[in-house]
Amino acid sequence: MARRDLSGGATYRAEVNFWPDIHELLMEIGSALRPRGVLNVQLRQTKRGPIPFELNIRCSGTSAIRAHFGYNEPDMLLRHYVLGEKLAPPETRVGYALRYWNEVFLEDVSLEDLRQGPNGRQGTILSWP
Repeated sequence: MARRDLSGGATYRAEVNFWPDIHELLMEIGSALRPRGVLNVQLRQTKRGPIPFELNIRCSGTSAIRAHFGYNEPDMLLRHYVLGEKLAPPETRVGYALRYWNEVFLEDVSLEDLRQGPNGRQGTILSWP
């Protein structure tokens, strides 16, 4: 489970943890729907408790974050549905994930320069004007 902060509709910060009241609700939803594959439940925590508002039956933009913390949906899907493996419950960890955009500007450099690797031309780190 991840508590997320969004920017422009995308997660830029996520706390990955275990919340017992949410876990119970998610297990009830999963048992009732019995999806074949991934079920991503988005919800809001309210004064009345967690309220689901969106269900997605796909891997999402935060799948890589969950995979890092031990819940690797794409791997589990392939192992179960393609390889026919019986899966053990994943061993998950808790923590934080931070996303950011970073631009790298390479002036007067060609693709061939980049292909030469560390023995090719050396770059210079420029500061913002």
